[in-house]
Amino acid sequence: MLYIFLLRFYSMNRKILLKGLIVFLIFICLLIIVFLVRNSDSKRFNSQKVNLKIQPAISTAKVPSHTVPPTIPLTPPATVVPTKPLPKIIFGIGSQAGPAMDYRLVQEAPVRMLTSWYNGTKDLEWMQVQKNDLIPRLYAKGYIVHLITWTDLPEETIETPHGQACGRPYPVSNQAVEDMRQLAQIYNGNGPLYVALFTEFQTFTCTDNNWIGNENYYQTLKDNFRKIKAIFHENAPQSKVALSWGGWQSRYDDPLLKGGRSLFPYFEDILRESDFTAFQAMESDTNIQEILDMTSILGSYKKPVMLAHYKPSNGSKEVFDSDMKRLFTDDTIQQLINKGLFAMSFMDDELLDEETSYQLVKTGIQKYGK
Repeated sequence: MLYIFLLRFYSMNRKILLKGLIVFLIFICLLIIVFLVRNSDSKRFNSQKVNLKIQPAISTAKVPSHTVPPTIPLTPPATVVPTKPLPKIIFGIGSQAGPAMDYRLVQEAPVRMLTSWYNGTKDLEWMQVQKNDLIPRLYAKGYIVHLITWTDLPEETIETPHGQACGRPYPVSNQAVEDMRQLAQIYNGNGPLYVALFTEFQTFTCTDNNWIGNENYYQTLKDNFRKIKAIFHENAPQSKVALSWGGWQSRYDDPLLKGGRSLFPYFEDILRESDFTAFQAMESDTNIQEILDMTSILGSYKKPVMLAHYKPSNGSKEVFDSDMKRLFTDDTIQQLINKGLFAMSFMDDELLDEETSYQLVKTGIQKYGK
């Protein structure tokens, strides 16, 4: 029945349905067209926005010129290098400490060591007087006390514990050992004491500067050195003792007779047993190279080195001034310290009477003196 109804309804309304379908299709087509048009407009608008460029406005107004100041490079602050301290040693002077205390150089420069000489038994008489007077004053004023022993001629044939020898009798005698006990008691005090024994001992023998032919004398001298060192340590506990060489020994070599530089190895035992080592420099031509060489040789035995007494033996002011000009430089003083030198003593002030020489030494000691 329903089928028949629909069939009749379709037959009766076929034209109407056909028109409606056509209208519907037209409507759908219009919607599609409208959608496509709007979508195309939207893309053009977005594309225009992306490609839009902002152009700066061009002005015809004059702009005042402006000068740019040059760039000043910044200089980094200078690096401050710490000042290296000057090398310094102890300076001394004197043939006798009493008069040396009043030397102008001692009053005006840092001369901290005063030197006295002992030349034999007779000196004990007047030195004994100093025991309760000068010696205590030296220590009280803070001076380093320096004592040098030396023996003059004659030279003769003598008997020693090691056999017959030829030379100056006193240094190898028992009397010398006993005298040193009294000397140590005189110089005992509350302060440092340096003792340079037998200075220039290479000349104490009849034939100077050689080991060969002098074995018995030098062996006995070594024995006495050891005894005297022990006596000073016992009676003046603050003391330090050394054997004092003549500086000329470094100027030449004689391997055959074991002289010159070949003599040093024969005293290696004493050099190593000493509290310090010592030498003199008294050449009449020039001394600085000798001082450097002797300091190097003695310093190789690993003990502090002292220049026990300095003075050109001929009293030459030219040699003295030349030595002082070369000595008082950073380079020379540093070399000496590096080699082991710790102290130097001038023999006296005789070559300081001229103002030029005096100022040269004074300025040097003020600069390099401890």
